[in-house]
Amino acid sequence: MKFINALSILTLLVLSIHSSASFGMTPAELIEDQGLKVFNTEVNKAISMKYGEYFSASAFKAFVEKDPRNFAFKSYVLDVLRQKSKKQKIPTHLKVIVNTGLGWDTDNYSQQMSHVKNFMDDVRKLGVEVIFLSKFPYAPLEQNIESIKPQLKNLLRNKEDRYILMSLCKGTPELLIATAELVLENPQLKSKIAGFMNMSGMLGGTFFSSDRLDIKSMVEMEKIIDNKLPSPDSFVKYDREQTIWSLPYISNKRIEANLRPVLKVDFGNIPAINVSGAIMSDKMSKRSSPLQMFLIYNQLMNIYSYGNDGFIDVTQTRLPKNMFKNQKSLVIDGSHLLVDGYLAEFDLSQTKNRELFYRGVFESLLMEIK
Repeated sequence: MKFINALSILTLLVLSIHSSASFGMTPAELIEDQGLKVFNTEVNKAISMKYGEYFSASAFKAFVEKDPRNFAFKSYVLDVLRQKSKKQKIPTHLKVIVNTGLGWDTDNYSQQMSHVKNFMDDVRKLGVEVIFLSKFPYAPLEQNIESIKPQLKNLLRNKEDRYILMSLCKGTPELLIATAELVLENPQLKSKIAGFMNMSGMLGGTFFSSDRLDIKSMVEMEKIIDNKLPSPDSFVKYDREQTIWSLPYISNKRIEANLRPVLKVDFGNIPAINVSGAIMSDKMSKRSSPLQMFLIYNQLMNIYSYGNDGFIDVTQTRLPKNMFKNQKSLVIDGSHLLVDGYLAEFDLSQTKNRELFYRGVFESLLMEIK
């Protein structure tokens, strides 16, 4: 049959897993046993329903690492972390343009949460000029696209420089859509793009804004989080409230509606990388993190069985394959925030590890830039 709807795929997969897999299987063995060729939201739901979200997150990691390019990507980053790799030379006239995520106000560094400051500091240590786009930290997707688009246009019109585009969280759909719109208007701008670094991009929205978009739910969430969130908490009350009340701006329908008109843009052989975080154990779920509030709420209310970190579906953190055909992916054991997690034995909340991690990811892309 040529066309099968999403519900049929989910039903068939659940039946298949139920009949042929056992709880003694490892995530990698399950992937092999089922012969999975894709790992999308429907697959994530099916495996989560049968084995739980931590097992499904581990299965997604195993699926990604089956690809030799992705496995080599991970191996290189680990070599950098183990300090077995020499620092690469950065080409002349190569710069990095960064579009940050939800709640990240790069124009007001002194007022930022520690994980935001750490990221900004770490990226600046890559040895390349970094340009942070100016945007509104809690504004709707459409507003930020219009805000960054003229900044991006001015930079890409520079005759001498080429740019690596880097984005996080909600910043990924904003940057991707703004760039694609500019390329549709002027295809020659594509030659100025050297690569794309997608750090846990929110290309599918969040569970909370996608399925429970009502005031009552958001008030309920706020009360539960305030009562249950461990203390001390680096995610101050003001930022928690702003994040909760900005969730409608990042619904999956909103992102899809803005992305759909530019999906036809083909970035050709421009290299891209995806880095995704997925919590794979109960131990990791207890680590202090600004995103812990969503995990707590999700677990208390038992709403989204496939919410790997309580906030997003990890399978929707990769760039569209039809737009970037030359892409590779890395999955770490951590939340959507990434820096609260681990890559193998390396704790990415530690400054030195985090700096080496970003260097390894950056150089993995650098090796493919022509």
